[in-house]
Amino acid sequence: MIRVNPRTMGAGAAMLVAGTIMVAYLGLEAPAGRQGMTDDEVAELLLAERENSDLVILASILVGVGFLLVLISLGTARGEGGVRAREVKKPAA
Repeated sequence: MIRVNPRTMGAGAAMLVAGTIMVAYLGLEAPAGRQGMTDDEVAELLLAERENSDLVILASILVGVGFLLVLISLGTARGEGGVRAREVKKPAA
């Protein structure tokens, strides 16, 4: 039986879903050029491409952090009785 921390798992799953949706949307809405563009239009296109790639990077970081939270949630749940301290036996004096 795998124990998980439900709050951390939920937050990580939400970040995974949100980041994946953002990456998919930004991939579909990538700016495209056309033939016969003026210099001003080319400059605007380059700025829009740069902004889109930066947003994709941020969304990818969100996916990565969400994945890490899901992994961390698998290791943070306490077992039955919680963390047990080791008993130190002192020799009789």
